[in-house]
Amino acid sequence: MDKELHAVDSKFKKNLQDNIKRLRQVKKFLSNPKHPYCHFSTGNLETLEKSGIDMRQAFMKFYEDHYSANRIKLVVLGREPLNVLEEWVSDLFASVKNKNLPQNR
Repeated sequence: MDKELHAVDSKFKKNLQDNIKRLRQVKKFLSNPKHPYCHFSTGNLETLEKSGIDMRQAFMKFYEDHYSANRIKLVVLGREPLNVLEEWVSDLFASVKNKNLPQNR
C-alpha cells in the first residue's frame, strides 16, 4: 500500500511541470462547479494523508469491487515452451476469484 501511495506522489510531482496537465487543471477550475469535471482528480502523499480516509480500507474496497478473473486480460511472452508458460500462468493466476462482475464500459 505504501508503494502505491508513493507512486501516486511521484506521478503528481512529475506532472507539476507538464503544461497539458496544468491547462487541464485551469479548465477544471473554470468549469461549472456543479459538474463532476471540476472536482479534485489527483493528489499527492500530503493530500492523501490529510484526507481522513483509511487508505487500507479504501484499497481493500476497491479490490473487492473491481478485481475479478472475468475482468482480467493476460498476455504472456517467453522463450519457454508453451506448456511451461501455461503451467506458470496456471500456478500464478488460478487463485484469482471470478466474481462475475459486469464488464467496465
